[in-house]
Amino acid sequence: MRMPAARLPLRRELRADADPPSALAQVVRRAAPPLAALVVLLALWQAGVFHALFGLQEYIVPKPTGIWSTLTANWSSIWSAQWTTLQEALAGYLLGGGLGFGVALLITATGAGRRLLPGVAGALNAVPIVATAPIAVLYLGFGMSSKVVIVLVLTAAVMLLNAYKGLTSVDRDHLDLMHSYAATRWQVIVKLRIPSALPYIFTALRYNVTLALVGAIIAEFFGGYGGVGIEMEQALQGFSMTVVWSAMLLVGVTGIVWFQLVGALEWVTSRRYPSAR
Repeated sequence: MRMPAARLPLRRELRADADPPSALAQVVRRAAPPLAALVVLLALWQAGVFHALFGLQEYIVPKPTGIWSTLTANWSSIWSAQWTTLQEALAGYLLGGGLGFGVALLITATGAGRRLLPGVAGALNAVPIVATAPIAVLYLGFGMSSKVVIVLVLTAAVMLLNAYKGLTSVDRDHLDLMHSYAATRWQVIVKLRIPSALPYIFTALRYNVTLALVGAIIAEFFGGYGGVGIEMEQALQGFSMTVVWSAMLLVGVTGIVWFQLVGALEWVTSRRYPSAR
């Protein structure tokens, strides 16, 4: 007589042997909920639900169709401003990330200044951008260099703190094993500390995407020869709110794409270094 319980291991075995979902299925499963929420949000916005609930006027908060028509009609000027801001943000992002990681690596290797690190990096991160941006523009001029420096300061502090924490958060047993094999300080850093710090580094890289874009735009409000900040300031003076919203829409899309590229780089890195998962 066959017992019903005998089927349970078979079912478990079949379930274990089932193929995992494909990469496309995983992407669709992760992207479907936020996309559905976005569609509902845009539909309610277009229908005027938010205008009725919060007493908003359409000339202040235009509807999505008005924003899209303005974006397509003024694409050349809006994209030109966006490209200028993107160059400033990307240059400061790369320089700040490199500087922060380099200083963290130097402190980890030598031990010099590790007690001062939290206070100095925290102070740099706490300085408001509205206080540093005018000074940078005053000393470096209205060109790209002043905006790059602002973004560099903002992103370097975040990378410095996160990278140093990751480089020093190493399993003691792994460190002892490296020392037992007479590994040099450089070998310990390259083979153990940097792979262990990758999750912290990518956390800083993702966080710095927002800081870079926001920092560049705010710095442009204090003077510049182009950029989203200048475009928005001129549009606000002329009360062209659809232009303002169009610029913000393009900045938002740029930030999302940039953030996803960092995530893709992290995924590729995690396949090479399992400790980064």
